[in-house]
Amino acid sequence: PVLKQGKPVENEVEKQTNEDGKVTVTLNQVRAEEGLNKIKVILRKPSGEVLGVRTITKKWVSPSIRIFKKGPKKGILGEKVIFEITFDNPGDADAQEVVVTDILPEGLTFVAGSASLRPDEIKNNKIYWKIGLLSSKAKMRKITLAYKCMKVGKWDTPAQISSKNTP
Repeated sequence: PVLKQGKPVENEVEKQTNEDGKVTVTLNQVRAEEGLNKIKVILRKPSGEVLGVRTITKKWVSPSIRIFKKGPKKGILGEKVIFEITFDNPGDADAQEVVVTDILPEGLTFVAGSASLRPDEIKNNKIYWKIGLLSSKAKMRKITLAYKCMKVGKWDTPAQISSKNTP
């Protein structure tokens, strides 16, 4: 391996061309996140003499999904409270198999039929929406829903978003 400041360069590959002077090298992204890779290509004669050096820069793109939830921190016993979940993907790539999950805190119950987007599943204290594809640079999407206050007190109501191709 070639040494750079006394340390081996990671993932260095030396390949020989075929009879037609062609070679293929595959660069695989380790994880789905944005960033730049700089690839240095050195072309040598069979004798080792350098014919040319080029640096190629590859920009990796990925989704960048975000979620926000707003609503009151407390309510009146027996009354409904309205929450709004918004989410988007400002990243440079589409997010695949997106799922939005709302976690109900103790003391609140979901009001059936109140969601602006019908949930795909309600299980234990979680509500799931299978969004599917969330395009890059798409507008903010919104789900509005109601809970009924079953207990006096303050609550924290987190929402989560996940996708197949995001870290």
